Amino acid sequence: ATRCRALVAGARSALDSGSATVATAFLDEADGLGIAAASTDELRARIAFASGAPVDAQRRYADVADRWHEADPERSASARIEHITLSLKLHDVSAAASSLASMPTCSQRLEQRARILDAVLRCRTGTPSELGAARNELIELRRSSVDADDLRFIVEAVTLAIAGAGDDPILRDLADDLHRTAGDVVPSLVPSLLLARAAYCSRFDLTGTATAARQAIDLGTEAGQSGLVALALPWLANAQAGLGDPQCLETCAEVEALGGEPAWISARSALGFHALTVGRPSEAFEVLDELHRWSGGELRSLILWHADLAEAALAVGRRDRAEQQLSILEPLAAGRDRPWVSGVAHRVRGQLSGDVDDAIAELTLASDILTVGGYMVAAARTDLMLGERLRRARRRAQSRDRVMRAREVFERAGMTVWIDRCDVDLHAVGAAPPATDGVEAHAALTAHELQIARWVTAGETNRDVARRLILSPRTVESHLSGIYRKLGVSGRSQLIARSQSDSSLIA
Repeated sequence: ATRCRALVAGARSALDSGSATVATAFLDEADGLGIAAASTDELRARIAFASGAPVDAQRRYADVADRWHEADPERSASARIEHITLSLKLHDVSAAASSLASMPTCSQRLEQRARILDAVLRCRTGTPSELGAARNELIELRRSSVDADDLRFIVEAVTLAIAGAGDDPILRDLADDLHRTAGDVVPSLVPSLLLARAAYCSRFDLTGTATAARQAIDLGTEAGQSGLVALALPWLANAQAGLGDPQCLETCAEVEALGGEPAWISARSALGFHALTVGRPSEAFEVLDELHRWSGGELRSLILWHADLAEAALAVGRRDRAEQQLSILEPLAAGRDRPWVSGVAHRVRGQLSGDVDDAIAELTLASDILTVGGYMVAAARTDLMLGERLRRARRRAQSRDRVMRAREVFERAGMTVWIDRCDVDLHAVGAAPPATDGVEAHAALTAHELQIARWVTAGETNRDVARRLILSPRTVESHLSGIYRKLGVSGRSQLIARSQSDSSLIA
């Protein structure tokens, strides 16, 4: 029995350090003793996730929760928390909601976790929530606990909240603090923290999103955390879609190969966005309409493709399909915690409107809502649409101002294809795009180098950067030498000074 307990504890530590292979070996040996099976189901579920089978892990957690609901409510509640967390990661609305509704009576600690996850789910689905209170609970939990399990929950909850909370600087600062320090306690959390960064950057910097997702994939692959790789791939695919990167098609194929509905939805959504980015609306409509037919017009996933489908539908003359997407978005937009949904709903209304003044008013409101919410890429896409509508209404000066505003956001986000579209519109109103002073950092550096440069210009030390990426400070210094050489600067101070004129260096 003593040996069995030691092996189970070793398996848990191996998972916390990122080694699912070692954890599996320990559990197999423990099970061979004939007394461990009942106590290791949750660890087997964690291993299933780490090994790249998140849907199997989700099922395992549900099985444990159901089996122990009467005999051991605390254990059942713990499994429910894991099931809810994983369901939210997989964008599975119904599974997360059902598990929350089935929570048994449990300890204050687990009740707090359920309360936080409920707020995250409500925020993501547009129903009234107390995300602010949940955020404060996460901050207090971070201050009061150094327990590895608590730390793992905090990281996962923060990542999920950032994905749906709009521009929340407090959550962002909490994620950054965790990124600098959590890896020293639980190294396996670093890829999850990179996912939190990818989620935050997706609002305004798709180059940053792609970089963070790629780093998470590299670290997850190196550590054998296939589950985290599976979560990072959709973020990479969506970023590549907005960047117009042809590699997006290959990444989407990798996502779809993961299997299961969540992967299929993510891949279809990214492929549709990519087709819109490169100017192929009929292809975008074909791909995204598959998702509409699958969902039956209902909200079955936290991934929302509806605004892109509406845009593609109008481009191919399917006004009826665009109107259906608006009817899906409008109820979601009523929630006070979803500025992105509200903004794109107004954008679709503007696109559908046949009255020039009404269309301009709706698109202007959409841009304002998205900008205030911190969704700068979505706001820039809206501004480009608004600029086109203003140009057709012969309001050339207003059109130029809106397109220039969109262009500035696309430049910072690294979205060169969208910049080219802005330049076409500027030429149509007799304006020239702004001159650039040499090659910007995002064009000269690799994604890895660009992220290191951004952290340095934000004031991070080499040791801070090393902790974020599980590298040695010496390796970071080596990367910096290459960055200085490529950008033609002599050191840290010149790199920071350059960031004043090169927005792609701003984190």
